[in-house]
Amino acid sequence: MDTRIVVILILTVLWGIAPFFKKRAAKNLASSEYLILNHIIITIILILYIAYLLMNKQCSFNCIKKMSNLEIMMLIIGGFLAVLSGFCLIYLVKNYDVNMVMPYLQPLVIVATAIFGYLLFKESLSIYQIIGFSVIIIGIIISNYKSV
Repeated sequence: MDTRIVVILILTVLWGIAPFFKKRAAKNLASSEYLILNHIIITIILILYIAYLLMNKQCSFNCIKKMSNLEIMMLIIGGFLAVLSGFCLIYLVKNYDVNMVMPYLQPLVIVATAIFGYLLFKESLSIYQIIGFSVIIIGIIISNYKSV
């Protein structure tokens, strides 16, 4: 099996189940409290991973010297957007049914990513992708028809 397909399947399972863990963990916390605690855990895991990479000489911080100012700015903006989106996601999964939020959120993220890629980063879109994204939007509208 293609490695790409295996990784996509693993990622799909992880992204599919993670919001339920977040919801349970955030039950008695404010969204900001959860986000801070979650990032502390992530930081600890990353420190251990960095230590592993450094001990095995698989990582060097000299890579920062290769980055342009624009790339560093993009890294900072990406980090800021990740934290901001984390706040939004925790708010949604804490206050609403995960099985209602995620099925609508993920397809919209796909469409938004394609639109931003096309408009801001000059990535290409085929007619088939545009048709597919239109079907996604129509599907979301139809599945929400009774709930509106």
